[in-house]
Amino acid sequence: MSQKWNLQDIRPAGQSRPKRRPINTQQKRSRKAPAKTHQINSNPDLEHIPSIQIENGNNKKRKNLIGALAIGASVIGLALFFSSAFGKTELTIYPEFRDPTISAEFTAFPQATDDGLRYEVMTIEETSESQVQASGKIEVEEQASGIVEIKKSTPGAERLIKNTR
Repeated sequence: MSQKWNLQDIRPAGQSRPKRRPINTQQKRSRKAPAKTHQINSNPDLEHIPSIQIENGNNKKRKNLIGALAIGASVIGLALFFSSAFGKTELTIYPEFRDPTISAEFTAFPQATDDGLRYEVMTIEETSESQVQASGKIEVEEQASGIVEIKKSTPGAERLIKNTR
């Protein structure tokens, strides 16, 4: 079994063959001597075959990727717009109120001590005055009469002056 190898059949592993570029028919003619003139599709049987156009697949993938990214960005933008426009929240807090119950006994002293409470007696006086307009006028010839009851809750006497209001 002797097989003769041609040098063109041997190629190193991992390398691919160089791609051949198609040569234009006009370039062939310019390189070689003038050839016979004939039309390429002169055969009437081949005229009904449609021409095939080869597209670069990388450009199509790139266009699809850019389109998908644009659609995704617009969907995210619309979601953010609608959530900011219609997603307002009002929060009302009603605190729970309880009366504190203290069951302890405290003792306060008039002088300050280390561990006790201190108190101070204060006298607060309040006077106020306000002027109001009369709502009507009635002429009466007899004086007013009636009973007035005055109650005082603090100890001590209070002096009342006659003919005061």
